[in-house]
Amino acid sequence: MSKRLVVVALAAVLVAAVAALVVLYPIAVAATCPGCYGLRQAAPDVYVDDGATPRQRRQVVDLIAAARQRVGDYLGPMRSSPRVLVCLSAECYEHIGGGGEKGQALRDRALALSPDGADVVIASHELTHAELYRRLGSRYDQVPRWFHEGIAVLVSDDPRYLTAKPPGERCPIDHARALAAIRAGAAPSTDFYRDSACVVDRWVAAHGGADAVLDLVARLRAGESFAAVVVT
Repeated sequence: MSKRLVVVALAAVLVAAVAALVVLYPIAVAATCPGCYGLRQAAPDVYVDDGATPRQRRQVVDLIAAARQRVGDYLGPMRSSPRVLVCLSAECYEHIGGGGEKGQALRDRALALSPDGADVVIASHELTHAELYRRLGSRYDQVPRWFHEGIAVLVSDDPRYLTAKPPGERCPIDHARALAAIRAGAAPSTDFYRDSACVVDRWVAAHGGADAVLDLVARLRAGESFAAVVVT
């Protein structure tokens, strides 16, 4: 095969790979080139759709700063710095691959917030996922989803799923009922987030608060299994 044909073939493969990435992981592409998706920088690593007013842009910057502070207050200084894409219109969120969720995180690389998710609670929830991925690395996927979501609800202090009672007592339903649902492997839903938060709240409170999460991360990175560390 001639050198020219090799170059053409490689170019075709590259184009096909990029096209597949755009279709399968548009948030990854949007994070790489926010401007290509109509997003404009409002602060370092924070991008807002171009239709936002100056006041809205300032509000977004402030809420992301507050969300980062909330995560840092719980887990300590943040090690992750994902690119944050904030859409204030449904069209923008759909364009970057969003659906009916309020927000989504792409490991520790990027997170996207929908118009309904542009608040401190949802932002800190997604930032918690990114932060735990950065700290756990390859061990991240060995932690069951219910625990990841429970921690994110706890860190974000989401009032939809937890009451204002003291730690360990914040479950709005019977703890045994929540634990049974988790053990049964219930599919993700509103109840799933509530049940996950209930179980994690009780476990964290019984094991020293936020330090229990940091200890879990350290032990998993040292090679212990999740089941050996977290006994519910």
